[in-house]
This record gives sequence, C-alpha cells and structure tokens, in this order.
Amino acid sequence: MACSCIVDRKISRIIKKHHIIYRLTLPFLALILLISLIYGSFAVFKNTDLTFPCSDHNDAFRLRQHTIPLRYDLTFDVDMKTMSFSGVEVITIKALNKTSCIELHSEELMITDIRILERPSSDFSFSWKGSRSLTIKSMKENDEFHTLKLLLSETLNENDEIRLYIAFNAPLRQDLRGFYQSVYIADDGSASNIATTQFESIAARTAFPCYDEPSFKAVFNLTLRVNDLSYPTILSNMHSIRDEVIDGSRVVSFADTPKMSTYLLAFIVGSFDKVSYVRDDGLVFNVYTPVNHRDEGLFALSVAINVTLFYERFFDIPYPLQKMDMIAIPDFRAGAMENWGLITYRSTRLLGPSDMSLSRRQDIAYVVAHEIAHQWAGDLVTTSFWNSIFLNEGFARFFQHYSVDRLFPEWRSWELFLSRYLQPTLSLDALPSIHPLNNALVNSQAAIESMFDVISYGKGAAVLLLFHDYLGQDAFREWMQSYFKSHMYGAVVPHDLFSLLPQKESWQRWIHAPGFPLISIVASDDQTFSFSQSRFVASSHKNTSSPWWIPLSLHPSTGESSSFVLSSSFTVKKISSDWFFVEPFGSLARVNYPSSMWLSFISFVRSNDPSMTPSRLFKLVDDCFSISFFDSSLPIAYAFKMTEALVASSFLDFPTYSMVLRHLRFVDSLLFDQPVYFSFQSWVRLLLDSVLSRIGFSPSSSDSPMIVQLRGLLLLHAGYYGSPSVISYSLSQTNSFLSGNVSSLDSNLKFAFFATSVRHGPPSLFNSLFSLFSSSSSHPSDLQLLSSALSYSSSPSLLMRLVSSTLSPSIRSQDAPSILHHAASNNLCREYVWKFFKNHYDALLFKLGSRSLETKVIFSVSSLFKDDQSYFDVHQFFSHRSSSPLVSLSLDSIRRHQFFLDLNLSDLLSFF
Repeated sequence: MACSCIVDRKISRIIKKHHIIYRLTLPFLALILLISLIYGSFAVFKNTDLTFPCSDHNDAFRLRQHTIPLRYDLTFDVDMKTMSFSGVEVITIKALNKTSCIELHSEELMITDIRILERPSSDFSFSWKGSRSLTIKSMKENDEFHTLKLLLSETLNENDEIRLYIAFNAPLRQDLRGFYQSVYIADDGSASNIATTQFESIAARTAFPCYDEPSFKAVFNLTLRVNDLSYPTILSNMHSIRDEVIDGSRVVSFADTPKMSTYLLAFIVGSFDKVSYVRDDGLVFNVYTPVNHRDEGLFALSVAINVTLFYERFFDIPYPLQKMDMIAIPDFRAGAMENWGLITYRSTRLLGPSDMSLSRRQDIAYVVAHEIAHQWAGDLVTTSFWNSIFLNEGFARFFQHYSVDRLFPEWRSWELFLSRYLQPTLSLDALPSIHPLNNALVNSQAAIESMFDVISYGKGAAVLLLFHDYLGQDAFREWMQSYFKSHMYGAVVPHDLFSLLPQKESWQRWIHAPGFPLISIVASDDQTFSFSQSRFVASSHKNTSSPWWIPLSLHPSTGESSSFVLSSSFTVKKISSDWFFVEPFGSLARVNYPSSMWLSFISFVRSNDPSMTPSRLFKLVDDCFSISFFDSSLPIAYAFKMTEALVASSFLDFPTYSMVLRHLRFVDSLLFDQPVYFSFQSWVRLLLDSVLSRIGFSPSSSDSPMIVQLRGLLLLHAGYYGSPSVISYSLSQTNSFLSGNVSSLDSNLKFAFFATSVRHGPPSLFNSLFSLFSSSSSHPSDLQLLSSALSYSSSPSLLMRLVSSTLSPSIRSQDAPSILHHAASNNLCREYVWKFFKNHYDALLFKLGSRSLETKVIFSVSSLFKDDQSYFDVHQFFSHRSSSPLVSLSLDSIRRHQFFLDLNLSDLLSFF
C-alpha cells in the first residue's frame, strides 16, 4: 500500500507554489485535516518538528551511513512527444546498523507512489526478519539539501535488507543537467529531439530518487520504454539484452551494470549514425555522430581503440564492459562525461573533419584519452566524495598526457601540459583564498561545483607527475597497479592512494594545504648556497607556512647532476659551480635564483646554449615572469630582457611562446589605460614581427607540429598588436573566405585571420562573420571559433551586440559562457560585460543554470578589474546572490592586479 503522506505532500506543494496559505479559510483547513487523517498521516505538516526521528544531523548536506543501496531496478517511460518521463524503481537497501530511517535524495520529482514491498513467504533472498507488513509511517522532504527521509514502522537491524518501491514523474529538464532535452539541427535545417542525461555531480536525484553521493555504489538494472518508434538510437551504460516493440512502444532492457556511483548512470534516446570497431576479444567501440556525419568520428574512434589498450596494459586490468560507446550531444555543458560504457561529449570535443586543425585534433585526442582514463580512475575506483575530486580528475588529466604522448610523441605532450594546464593552475593557486586538493569545506552545491577547476585537474595531475618523476616509471606503474587493484569497484579517500608510498609523510601538504612553494636561493662567497621555501602568493600579504616535501634535480655548470629533497624551511648546500639549474619534480614550485644567475640565464638563452632544454627553457622563463610580477627581489625588467633574449635565439617552441604571450597579455590587461601602453604595444609588435619573419606566414609541408601551432599563435598576437603586414594578410584571407573560397583557408590559421580581421576590419566584416555565427547551419566547431574571434573586435557597439546575443534563443546555453568569458577579456568590453551580467543576472541564471554560472561565468566577468570601486561593487553584488568560493577568488584577483601595479608600474614606465 502506498504511503499516505503522498496526498499531504501534494497539498503542501500546491500551497507553497501558489502562495495561497494566507487565504485559506478555516473550513478548508478543516477539510485538509480530515483528508489527511482519512489517509492515515499528517507528516508533511510536521516537517519542522524537531522530534522527527530522521531529523537533520550535524552535516545535513551529507547522507547518513545508516543504510546503503545494493541495487536499483529502474524502468523509465520516455514520452518523446511531450518531452516528459515517468519511472518506477525498486531499490534494494541494506541496513548497516539499527535504524528506523531511510534517507536518500530527490529533487523536483513528483513522487506518486512510495512503499516497502512485501516479502512473499517463499522469498528467502532478503534478510528482513520482521513483519511482512513493514510500512512507511511518515516522510519528510528537505528542499535545501534535496533529501527525502522515511520513517519506517519497525526498526531495521544490522544487515537487514528491504525493497523500496517508488513511482515518480517529471518533464525533461531544460538546464542541461539530470535527464534533459537536447535538440539537433540536421543539415537540411530540420530539428530532432534528443533525451539525454548528465548526472555529475549531483543531478541523478533529479531523474530518480537515489543515494546520490559517489560512495553509495550499487548495481543498476535499466529498462527504457520509448513511445515514438522514429527514434532508432536507445543507449545506456551496458549492452542491451532485450529490444522489442510492445503496444506501440519500443522497450529496451540492458544488462546489469558493475557496482558504480549514481552520477555515472546514463541513458539516451535519439537519432544518430555511428562508426564502429570490434576488437579481437569482442570489445565493441562505437562513436555515435549526427546523421550523415559518420566520418567525423573516425579520428576519435582511432584514439579510443589505442588508449584503451594502453590503459589495460598499464593498469593490468581489462576494461570490464562489453562495449564502449562515445556519443556527440549538441547541447552539453561540460566538455565530456565519463559515464561508464556510454561517454557523452560536446560535439566539438569528439567530432572533426579530416582537414581539421592540429589544435582541434589534439583537443579531441586529449579529451577522448581523458574520458577513457576515467573508466579506471573515477568509474572503477571512485572518490568517496566531491571534496577530493582530484582523485578522479587529476588522474584523468595526468593519464591523458601520459597516453597521448605514446600515441603522438611528435606533439611533445608534457610540454603542452606545462603551458596549457600547469601555468593557469599555478596562477590560480597563487591566490590567497584558493582551496587545497582535498577540501574539507565542501558543504554545499556551489562548493561542489567549484571543485571542478584547474586545481583539481591541473594540480592533481602535477602531483602525480611529481611522484612519477621521483619514483621512476616502473615504480610509479607498480604504485598505480597496487592502488587500482586494491580498490576495484570501491570508493576511496586520498590516504588510500598515498599510504601505498614508501614516503609516508611526503604527500600531506601537497594534498591538504592550498598553494605551492617558492624556493629562494641565496649565494654566499664560498660557493655555499642557502635554499629556503615559502608559499608563493600573488599578494602583498605573505604568510608563513609549513614546509612542503619537494624533490629537486640540480644541474650544475660543471660536474654531475644530482637530486635531493627539500623538506625543511631552510637548508644550506655546498655547490662547486658558478651557476646551476634547479628543477622541481612535477614543476610544482617556482625557483628564484640570485641576480647574477638570472643574468647568466638570459645570456644563455640569447646564445642558444645547449643546456637549455625545452622544458628547462619553459620553466626559467615562466618563473622569471611570475616571480618578478609579485616579488620585489626580482626586477620585472629581467622578464622583458628574457623575452628579448628568447626572440633573438633560435628557440621556436610553441609552449614557451604560448606561456610568454599569456604573461604579456596579463600585463596588457593592466596597462591598457596607462600612458605607457602604446610603447608596450610597439615593443611586443616588433618582437612578434621578428619571429614571424623567420618562420613565414605560409604553411610548409615540412613544418613540425610545433611550428604549425606557433605560426597561428604569432599571427594572432601580431594582429592583436597591430602588425600592418599581418593585418593586411589576414584581411585578404578572410575576405577570400567570405567570397566563397572556403577551402583556401588553412584550418590552423583560420582563427588568427578571423580575429585580426574583426579587430582591424570594417563593421561589415564583423557583420558577415556574426551572420555565420548566428546561423544554425554552421558546424559546431566553426561556432566555437567564430564566437572567440568576434570578441577581438575593437568596436564597443559591436562587442555589445555580441554580448547581448547570449540571451538570444539562437545561442545555445552551452556556448554563452564562452562568449562572456572572451568578451570580458577584451579591454574595451570588460566594464560592459560586468554591467550586462549584473543587469541580466536572473535571465542568465535561468538560461545557464547555477552550475554553469557559478563555474564558468562568475570568475570570468568579475576578476579582471584593478580598482577599489570595482572590488567593492563585486563584493556587494554577490554578497546576497552567490555562495560560490569563486567570488572570493575574484576579489583576490582584483587585489592581485592592484598589487602588481603598485609594485611594478614605475619600472614599467622606465623600461618602455
């Protein structure tokens, strides 16, 4: 029999929804009471009763550990005509100790039936020994924490198992989370609906009531019933075991999943083509693409086949499922999602034509390798909670480079890791309010979402790289195998990983403390050098901190290289050498040398000294910029002299130039309203023209991958800084493209040409590219490129038009954050983006959803200012709107910019 509190809860929802409680008359209240008593419960109106036995505990955001799910048997009826669904589930639940409460998650679901299933007298598969008529006495919902708490008629004993039956329904969501609607626009302009899922991090509860935390792993059995036979593609994590038409609906049942977390469950209904490969052992790889676009999935398929085999051999654990599906979803907020056996991707991160650019090819390879790494790191072995999500994401970021480096060694993946991921990571990790890798303060949805950042991904990967370099490849592999084999199908905490290391205390500060160290080296007269460490903070407030465990390699000008561990705040070493390089393992520390050494290094770079390996060159230049920006002991002029030396040398490394230009654009953003800005622009423009004169504007078949990417990077920035020859060449190429010569434009240079043309060309050119951007027939990859290129405009009115388009129905919600991010990065548009964001906050929240707004927009639009008025404006605006930790980081960033100018502006005026 269904719990009678369903009637009460429906009445309560109506009262709350329509705000009529104050207009209820006494007779009507009496009628409600009578109905409730007839159905045997009045529990919903007791939700504030502190005597409710399942009342909130001290950590109400987390579920109690009194019961756990063992199995979900789920059936969904998906109505593709009304874009809604209904479902029934039976959850097999086990009690871990004596309790009369069941607590699980449910969010925005209409529950129509809920009860404990009776145990037939002949059923011995469950251990419940109490009454066969176990019932639910009352039920309590918590809208803040999305919990559903059930009070049972009898107490469960330890190891008792029961079956909880729940029926529910809801419309498909429109906010790209949970079970939601996506729309695919075909080549002929027709629209086709897709019903798809995105449950990470806490959205499974919006599709079915469940224990929606990673540690509550269970087996899932799923059946989908779809009422429209025109949708041929029906998928879930596992292979189908039944597929038939019953009463006009297609019914597909899937095999049981392995034991896994709720956020990894996935199911999809739509119309797709696919390209497939079957391995000799029967493992099936499928890439699902839009109809008539099968060939665009071939590269991703090739990468998937190869990295899967690599991971199986590296971890010594076979992929445990029979198939690996990868599917492109038109509306997808993240880059991709590692659902076990059914990996979902934003279209641009999975699909590409055969003539796609090298950067696009790399992006697809890294994203595919990242998601497949998750099939082991995240799916097989899962973080127990989101406060240590680096155990999933840091692993995947590390192994995407580790595996792709084996497939495409010419890409020099670890150098790309330094520029693409580690440099932004250290920039954020230098802010005072940044969180540690293992964050004990994750106690809200906003805090959960904020953990999916460059710290969890980039720093998590760098910590693994540190131990890889310290242990050596073989010992590192043994460590990984031991970890994964010890915790298969389980949930873990950081101690489970690092306790397997022989260096028991080496990891504590890297994981539990924010920030990273600055190693300062001071020379004495007798070739004695002191090494001290402190936290590197981009702030005027320098805090003392406990020391990190830092393994270092030391390379002197003469003699053998050596390694040592700096584990105290201060140590002294005798080094018989005039100069030496210090390389922290994992590149997770900055090194400040004596002034004489910095001058020597500048000279070595200029003279192409063979001691300057690509990674060493990158580290020296990056440290020189970063330290001089925020530490008065190293003049900022040294960074600019190092840049001049790099340009004068024969080094043509894409990662190093990418890093240098990121630093120079940081300076650019803070000087644009200063008198010195034009001198700074001229200086950068001359340097870029000098390098471009050596590699040329036009591609060559003999170009290495590094030169291919470097040319596009230099053309983009030379155009930004006003190089006449680059502007003329870009306008010529873009106009030719717009005239119909589409194939003549090199895909590796398209973005540089478009951005330069938008910045320096007539408004009509912006309008032409904006029309392409607004067209539903444009390829997703072109939309991404165009939105970024349009943000380079130097016209405030055109930039306003671009920003305003984010609220247009023609702009997918997944694309709006990128537009706002790039537009806010434009010096001419920053103030307008902030005003637009404030004036349309509610509309943006409605369109983008809280997760996207919190993680992808807040920091982008509010962190780039440099004055007190903006600081207080940002603080006041968010004080009653958002609890996201990113607000504090935005305020830190504003103070960082002020500190930079206070420290360096006079030196900048002197240098330029």
